[in-house]
Amino acid sequence: MKNLVYYFIIIVIIFSACKTTQQKESAVNTKYGGTLRYNENELLKTLYPPNAQDIVSSHIISQIYEGLVRYDSRTLEIVPAIARRWQIDSSGTKYTFFLRNNVVFHDNECFLNGEGRKVTASDFVWSFHLLSTQSPDNSRFKGTIDKIKGAIEYYEASANGKPGFKIQGINALNDSTLEISLIEPNSVYIYLLADISAVVMPKEGIEKYKNKNFVVSGPFRLAEYPQGIGAAYLLRNNKYYKIDKDKNQLPFLDSIKISFISSTQRELKMLESGKLDIVIGLTQKYISEFITNNISKFESNPPFFIIDASNESASYERYSIRSSRLNDFFLNRMSILDLSRVYLAEPKPKATEQSNIQENTE
Repeated sequence: MKNLVYYFIIIVIIFSACKTTQQKESAVNTKYGGTLRYNENELLKTLYPPNAQDIVSSHIISQIYEGLVRYDSRTLEIVPAIARRWQIDSSGTKYTFFLRNNVVFHDNECFLNGEGRKVTASDFVWSFHLLSTQSPDNSRFKGTIDKIKGAIEYYEASANGKPGFKIQGINALNDSTLEISLIEPNSVYIYLLADISAVVMPKEGIEKYKNKNFVVSGPFRLAEYPQGIGAAYLLRNNKYYKIDKDKNQLPFLDSIKISFISSTQRELKMLESGKLDIVIGLTQKYISEFITNNISKFESNPPFFIIDASNESASYERYSIRSSRLNDFFLNRMSILDLSRVYLAEPKPKATEQSNIQENTE
């Protein structure tokens, strides 16, 4: 009899564990899929990192390219990206980055057999040399790359063709170790490396597509290179390395559709009609008017629309209005977007006071 009880307990434990696992998987699976639709108020100028100077280009480039480190969109702290960790020597001038071994460029015919290859320290060396080469398509040398020892000399020499020497302060010690030496100590340099001027680019992609390169290693990739003023479409990079705290592979979204419409009023009409999931960067003027016209959609349970405020000072505060099915979209004072954690899920109604009373009396 004791044995029967023992086996029964074991079966119950196994069944409970399986059920819990299934529930977790079910909860996780609800995050995957869907298309995020948002708008930029200005036209896209370029998706070539060395020549990007505007917010719109930066927003999209930061979804498809990555560098050694990045900003956390919630806290604006520097967190690991392709570099899993780093160390700075006692002089404050030498940075050693230890790269992940599971970061790859997505598949493209520019690679051998069309298969995307692993990102190595040599790719950063090549990218930083490209960013240190004078060209009509390169406007991002100053500010980040020019702080590296020997970069200015290389940049000046590149006016007469490809220099016959390498930049002294950028070296690949092996495939997964990159060393950067600065001209002088710079306490904010790690923050500068989170800029799009320090992303990694594939030599094969740049040589084949020039400034129209779309071969990347970020959470999303281009469906095709945008033409004219049409929308830009990003697709999930299924080979992206990053996972969230629950071990879920990112990103959650299948795709992103980005339109380029300058009229804020038109944006808000598109949001009202369900053609956009969010409108960002709004002032109080637009918020008040939109609430007045859509009060029932804010008061419904669950609400149809939600307003988020940036964490700027009150005089410069900006707002976003989003569909309540859009989750983990963070608005910050530096206008940094990280869409890799965003997901779409139908909201659940909030418990009312009456239902709470009933639950407590049962």
